[in-house]
Amino acid sequence: MRLIKKQYEAGQITWDQTVRQNALQIRKLFYGLLLQQESLNLQKKSLENARLRAEQARVNYRNGLIPELTLLQSQVAYENARPNILKQEQALNQQLDLFGFMLGIPAGTRISMEGEINPSFVDLNPDELISLYAQNHPDILSLQKNLEILNLNLSVQNMQAYAPALQLSWGFQPVVS
Repeated sequence: MRLIKKQYEAGQITWDQTVRQNALQIRKLFYGLLLQQESLNLQKKSLENARLRAEQARVNYRNGLIPELTLLQSQVAYENARPNILKQEQALNQQLDLFGFMLGIPAGTRISMEGEINPSFVDLNPDELISLYAQNHPDILSLQKNLEILNLNLSVQNMQAYAPALQLSWGFQPVVS
Protein backbone atom coordinates (compact mmCIF):
# COMPACT_ATOMS: atom_id res chain seq x y z
CA MET A 1 0.00 0.00 0.00
CA ARG A 2 2.84 2.39 0.84
CA LEU A 3 4.47 1.60 -2.52
CA ILE A 4 1.27 2.35 -4.43
CA LYS A 5 0.81 5.59 -2.48
CA LYS A 6 4.38 6.69 -3.32
CA GLN A 7 3.85 5.80 -6.98
CA TYR A 8 0.67 7.88 -6.99
CA GLU A 9 2.51 10.86 -5.46
CA ALA A 10 5.27 10.49 -8.06
CA GLY A 11 2.61 10.44 -10.78
CA GLN A 12 1.12 13.67 -9.43
CA ILE A 13 4.53 15.34 -9.60
CA THR A 14 5.01 14.10 -13.18
CA TRP A 15 1.54 15.40 -14.09
CA ASP A 16 2.39 18.81 -12.62
CA GLN A 17 5.65 18.89 -14.58
CA THR A 18 3.82 18.03 -17.81
CA VAL A 19 1.21 20.75 -17.27
CA ARG A 20 3.91 23.35 -16.57
CA GLN A 21 5.95 22.24 -19.59
CA ASN A 22 2.89 22.44 -21.83
CA ALA A 23 2.06 25.96 -20.58
CA LEU A 24 5.67 27.02 -21.20
CA GLN A 25 5.62 25.61 -24.75
CA ILE A 26 2.36 27.43 -25.51
CA ARG A 27 3.76 30.70 -24.13
CA LYS A 28 6.94 30.31 -26.20
CA LEU A 29 4.93 29.55 -29.33
CA PHE A 30 2.72 32.60 -28.71
CA TYR A 31 5.69 34.95 -28.45
CA GLY A 32 7.36 33.28 -31.42
CA LEU A 33 4.19 33.81 -33.45
CA LEU A 34 4.08 37.47 -32.44
CA LEU A 35 7.67 37.89 -33.63
CA GLN A 36 7.00 35.99 -36.84
CA GLN A 37 3.88 38.06 -37.52
CA GLU A 38 5.73 41.34 -36.94
CA SER A 39 8.59 40.21 -39.16
CA LEU A 40 6.10 39.35 -41.91
CA ASN A 41 4.46 42.77 -41.59
CA LEU A 42 7.87 44.45 -41.92
CA GLN A 43 8.67 42.38 -44.98
CA LYS A 44 5.31 43.26 -46.53
CA LYS A 45 6.09 46.94 -46.03
CA SER A 46 9.47 46.35 -47.64
CA LEU A 47 7.76 44.61 -50.56
CA GLU A 48 5.38 47.52 -50.96
CA ASN A 49 8.37 49.91 -50.98
CA ALA A 50 10.03 47.77 -53.66
CA ARG A 51 6.83 47.91 -55.70
CA LEU A 52 6.70 51.69 -55.37
CA ARG A 53 10.38 51.94 -56.37
CA ALA A 54 9.66 49.78 -59.45
CA GLU A 55 6.72 52.05 -60.34
CA GLN A 56 8.84 55.14 -59.85
CA ALA A 57 11.59 53.61 -61.97
CA ARG A 58 9.02 52.87 -64.71
CA VAL A 59 7.88 56.50 -64.65
CA ASN A 60 11.49 57.75 -64.65
CA TYR A 61 12.36 55.42 -67.54
CA ARG A 62 9.42 56.71 -69.62
CA ASN A 63 10.57 60.25 -68.92
CA GLY A 64 14.14 59.34 -69.92
CA LEU A 65 15.69 59.97 -66.52
CA ILE A 66 17.14 56.44 -65.92
CA PRO A 67 18.50 53.72 -68.16
CA GLU A 68 16.55 50.52 -68.89
CA LEU A 69 18.96 48.52 -66.70
CA THR A 70 17.89 50.43 -63.59
CA LEU A 71 14.24 49.84 -64.47
CA LEU A 72 14.85 46.11 -64.88
CA GLN A 73 16.83 45.91 -61.63
CA SER A 74 14.01 47.49 -59.65
CA GLN A 75 11.47 45.13 -61.24
CA VAL A 76 13.67 42.09 -60.47
CA ALA A 77 14.10 43.21 -56.86
CA TYR A 78 10.33 43.45 -56.49
CA GLU A 79 9.60 40.11 -58.15
CA ASN A 80 12.31 38.34 -56.14
CA ALA A 81 10.82 39.53 -52.85
CA ARG A 82 7.29 38.26 -53.55
CA PRO A 83 7.91 34.48 -53.22
CA ASN A 84 9.69 34.99 -49.91
CA ILE A 85 6.65 36.82 -48.53
CA LEU A 86 4.31 34.06 -49.69
CA LYS A 87 6.55 31.43 -48.13
CA GLN A 88 6.59 33.29 -44.80
CA GLU A 89 2.81 33.70 -44.88
CA GLN A 90 2.39 29.95 -45.35
CA ALA A 91 4.81 29.24 -42.50
CA LEU A 92 2.92 31.65 -40.24
CA ASN A 93 -0.40 29.99 -41.10
CA GLN A 94 1.06 26.55 -40.31
CA GLN A 95 2.36 27.82 -36.97
CA LEU A 96 -1.05 29.35 -36.20
CA ASP A 97 -2.70 26.00 -36.95
CA LEU A 98 -0.25 24.28 -34.59
CA PHE A 99 -0.96 26.90 -31.93
CA GLY A 100 -4.70 26.34 -32.31
CA PHE A 101 -4.18 22.58 -32.06
CA MET A 102 -2.18 22.97 -28.84
CA LEU A 103 -4.96 25.12 -27.38
CA GLY A 104 -7.68 22.70 -28.50
CA ILE A 105 -9.27 25.11 -30.97
CA PRO A 106 -11.14 23.37 -33.81
CA ALA A 107 -9.19 23.01 -37.05
CA GLY A 108 -9.78 25.73 -39.62
CA THR A 109 -10.57 28.40 -37.03
CA ARG A 110 -8.97 31.71 -37.98
CA ILE A 111 -6.66 32.91 -35.21
CA SER A 112 -5.54 36.51 -34.96
CA MET A 113 -2.60 37.28 -32.73
CA GLU A 114 -2.78 40.38 -30.57
CA GLY A 115 -0.22 41.26 -27.98
CA GLU A 116 3.20 42.64 -27.46
CA ILE A 117 6.44 41.58 -25.89
CA ASN A 118 7.48 43.79 -23.00
CA PRO A 119 10.49 42.20 -21.35
CA SER A 120 11.29 43.20 -17.81
CA PHE A 121 14.81 42.69 -16.60
CA VAL A 122 15.32 41.40 -13.08
CA ASP A 123 18.62 41.12 -11.29
CA LEU A 124 18.76 37.72 -9.56
CA ASN A 125 21.29 36.00 -7.36
CA PRO A 126 21.67 32.34 -8.43
CA ASP A 127 22.89 31.10 -5.05
CA GLU A 128 19.94 32.70 -3.30
CA LEU A 129 17.47 31.22 -5.80
CA ILE A 130 18.94 27.74 -5.44
CA SER A 131 18.77 27.86 -1.66
CA LEU A 132 15.16 29.11 -1.70
CA TYR A 133 13.59 27.06 -4.49
CA ALA A 134 15.70 23.97 -5.11
CA GLN A 135 13.90 21.75 -2.59
CA ASN A 136 10.47 22.47 -4.13
CA HIS A 137 11.51 22.10 -7.76
CA PRO A 138 9.42 19.41 -9.50
CA ASP A 139 12.49 17.61 -10.87
CA ILE A 140 14.01 17.27 -7.41
CA LEU A 141 10.68 16.24 -5.88
CA SER A 142 10.28 13.63 -8.61
CA LEU A 143 13.75 12.24 -7.96
CA GLN A 144 13.04 12.09 -4.22
CA LYS A 145 9.78 10.20 -4.81
CA ASN A 146 11.52 7.80 -7.18
CA LEU A 147 14.18 7.18 -4.52
CA GLU A 148 11.47 6.44 -1.96
CA ILE A 149 9.78 4.06 -4.42
CA LEU A 150 13.07 2.26 -5.06
CA ASN A 151 13.70 1.91 -1.32
CA LEU A 152 10.20 0.49 -0.83
CA ASN A 153 10.74 -1.91 -3.75
CA LEU A 154 13.99 -3.04 -2.12
CA SER A 155 12.24 -3.71 1.17
CA VAL A 156 9.48 -5.63 -0.65
CA GLN A 157 12.09 -7.71 -2.48
CA ASN A 158 13.94 -8.40 0.79
CA MET A 159 10.68 -9.37 2.45
CA GLN A 160 9.84 -11.78 -0.36
CA ALA A 161 13.31 -13.31 -0.32
CA TYR A 162 13.80 -13.76 3.43
CA ALA A 163 10.34 -14.06 4.93
CA PRO A 164 8.64 -17.43 5.01
CA ALA A 165 5.72 -17.83 2.64
CA LEU A 166 2.70 -20.05 2.87
CA GLN A 167 1.17 -21.22 -0.35
CA LEU A 168 -2.05 -23.19 -0.49
CA SER A 169 -3.57 -24.76 -3.56
CA TRP A 170 -6.38 -27.08 -4.44
CA GLY A 171 -7.09 -28.89 -7.66
CA PHE A 172 -9.82 -31.02 -9.18
CA GLN A 173 -9.50 -33.33 -12.17
CA PRO A 174 -12.69 -34.97 -13.35
CA VAL A 175 -10.97 -37.88 -15.09
CA VAL A 176 -12.03 -41.51 -14.80
CA SER A 177 -9.39 -44.15 -15.41
